[in-house]
Amino acid sequence: MSANPERFSPPVHMAESNRQVSSELVAAQTEAFQQAKTTNLFKTLLLIVGAVSVIGLVIYILNFTVVQAPVREPFDNKQAYSKIAELEKQLGVLKSEIAAVKSPTLFVAVSQSVMKFAVTYWALLGFLFGVAIAIYVKLRFKIDYFESYRDVATKKMLSEFYRNLGDRMMIASEWNAAEAAYRDSLAINPTNVKATYGIAKVGVFQPLKGEKDYASEVAAMKLNYLIANPPPNASPEDLCRDFAQLYFLKGISRSDTGDDAEGQRWQLKAIDTDPTFVGPHLELGYIHEAAGEIEKAIECYKKAIALDPNLALANNNLGGVYLLVCEFDKAIEYLTRAYKVSPTLLTTLALGEAFAYARQFDRALARHRNALSNIGIRGIEKERYVQFGGTWLHNFMPLNKGDLETIKQNVKIYTFEEKKMLTFYALALDHALLGNIQRANERFTEALAIKGADEYSKLFLNRIQSMLNLINPDPPARPWFEEKATQLSAQRA
Repeated sequence: MSANPERFSPPVHMAESNRQVSSELVAAQTEAFQQAKTTNLFKTLLLIVGAVSVIGLVIYILNFTVVQAPVREPFDNKQAYSKIAELEKQLGVLKSEIAAVKSPTLFVAVSQSVMKFAVTYWALLGFLFGVAIAIYVKLRFKIDYFESYRDVATKKMLSEFYRNLGDRMMIASEWNAAEAAYRDSLAINPTNVKATYGIAKVGVFQPLKGEKDYASEVAAMKLNYLIANPPPNASPEDLCRDFAQLYFLKGISRSDTGDDAEGQRWQLKAIDTDPTFVGPHLELGYIHEAAGEIEKAIECYKKAIALDPNLALANNNLGGVYLLVCEFDKAIEYLTRAYKVSPTLLTTLALGEAFAYARQFDRALARHRNALSNIGIRGIEKERYVQFGGTWLHNFMPLNKGDLETIKQNVKIYTFEEKKMLTFYALALDHALLGNIQRANERFTEALAIKGADEYSKLFLNRIQSMLNLINPDPPARPWFEEKATQLSAQRA
């Protein structure tokens, strides 16, 4: 119930303390609460009493209300209204006084507003402050705040570059070059786990201390251990590539022991594990080529090139196979691609031979002279240019187009001296085709003088007979070829 200010004249205002006002307000609330409590008690009794006494109780309550109300209600209501009105006035005075005391100055109000904003947006303000400091340091002291982060990112990128280079060298069976690339990767970023694991992979084919060649049984043990213990915390994609590489290496180790069937099985398993890994496609092509399965070899090499068009070894091998099937234009195309990426001795000699069979004798001589100038450099026998691929597989050339039987024969070239011998023979044939018989004889004699040349007499007899049939050289080249064929045949006899 609210007080009506028009029924009563306002009492005289007295300055009372805040405690008195609060006390009176509590007393009024207490009295009102007691009245409400009494009413609730009667209602409770009304629910408990039976149906018979309900009418009597109602009459009693009505009589009590009628009798008692005239005595107490006028006095009590008037007193309550008076107190409530007085309290409302005093509360109004207190509110005005408190507002006057707490009303802040402009400076305080602004400060409070700023502090409230700072507390609410402290994270944003901290970020903006940091950016401002970074800009100031950059402009004032020429120091890049983010330079260390960029340095870390750059190191990781360069480390991955060398790690990828190591993978490519591993595909080409260049174990020493692969290990060197992995170690360069770790020198830039010591936490590159892939590079560390790469060293373990190529270490499989490293000879034991004091040995010249690696031991196949030791290689098998190493590979089995690596397969059983993949890198921890590696992503599924990295694990897939790791297993494919290990199966690829396992296949190479089996082929090196002469078990090409088992080697082929492991290469196929590597392809099933990761079809995008170029290594097993390349190795399968090599296995098929060695077996004289030329069409299968071409298919494998093409898959390798499709996965990595700039892989020099894949282009070199495909060009070499096209040379065997007398598709000389294609042979020159792919061998040239390989030469542009990596002008190795093997590719240089093969490209020169392709030019010779395509009757481009000047270009053949230029390539073979380039090869000779390089192998004449002191210490070149230790370089990748000569050692590329380690052992070379040198196929016999067909005696005529469509001859797929002769090309199944091949020899393996191992040493630096044997590779030099190949170069001298190639130059001798080039000079003869160009009609420079004296120079051809000199180079031929140099080739025969190399220790072990007689073991390869069958290979060079094949080259001479193949060129006689496929190139049909003009005089005076033809008599020279026939003479050397007779000489080599007598040597073999």
